[in-house]
Amino acid sequence: MGSEMHYQEKFVELLKKTLPSNINPAEELADILSVSTDSIYRRLRCQSSFTFDEAVRISKAFGISLDSMIHDQNQKVTFSYTPMYEDSLNFKSYFEGFQDFLKKASLSERSRIVYAAEDIPVFRHFNHPFLSSFKSFYWKKSVLNSPDIQGAKYDPNIVSEELRILNQNTFKIYEQLNRVEIWTNETIDSTLNQVDFFWESGFFEKKDDALQVMDEIQDLINLLSAECESTGEAVLGKPHESLLYFCEVVIGNNSVLIESGKDDDSGTVYLGYNTFNSIATDNPAFIKETRSWIENLIKKSILLTNSGEKQRLKFFRKMAAKIDALKAKIREN
Repeated sequence: MGSEMHYQEKFVELLKKTLPSNINPAEELADILSVSTDSIYRRLRCQSSFTFDEAVRISKAFGISLDSMIHDQNQKVTFSYTPMYEDSLNFKSYFEGFQDFLKKASLSERSRIVYAAEDIPVFRHFNHPFLSSFKSFYWKKSVLNSPDIQGAKYDPNIVSEELRILNQNTFKIYEQLNRVEIWTNETIDSTLNQVDFFWESGFFEKKDDALQVMDEIQDLINLLSAECESTGEAVLGKPHESLLYFCEVVIGNNSVLIESGKDDDSGTVYLGYNTFNSIATDNPAFIKETRSWIENLIKKSILLTNSGEKQRLKFFRKMAAKIDALKAKIREN
């Protein structure tokens, strides 16, 4: 019984960390399990146990990993992911997933998103419709090998108006979050290389289409530069933090840490893989490890937000030079 109650206590603790503060746990769980609130209170006080069936139903409802309670001590971590090579893949559902996890991150005023960016953070594409369309086309054609567009050239209308609105709303949520981004001199290179590859391969129908994408990359960088000079302003009446760091250390892959704002290791880590997909875990030990890695990166980085003006200007000049060079190449050919 002692071991059983030990896991019961861990499960209740994990459950309380996961549930948003505006939700009454007893009422929510009573509804899910179709039992009385009194029965739920006894379980939450560890006076009785959740059955295995109940624990599974709760974990599915709130995205809780039961595995994390067992494997914290033996270096095993469970990740979730979205299958990309299935016939049923729907870009609308895929993009809705981005919005859902940002909404979850925004539930607490103290929550924060920390993005170690090997590539331009995906949420920033969503504020620029032609860049977003290009990235979607690139992913489908060059990564997923979608048969319906293998013989096609880039079409700015590949993303429907419905998806454009969805993506722009996702970016608005991202703007309102407390966030830290860590960029390197190479963060912009992947996107520029994709445009260059498509141009060289003749995948742009018109030169103007390629230049339009390039203009929006420049707009994205201009917006980022402006944010560096205007952080700390209130967003929707709440204090808001947006920080950009420049790091000379190679990051290696896109890593995103969603901090819950609680004084513990609760939250979620997303790691990039397969070009534009990600795997996710809420394992506390892995979150702690990721936080330590990010803190070490920040120690080796230069804060560009409201400080380091000389370094900031140098950083953005380098990106502008890369953009201008590719624009010139496209115009000349």
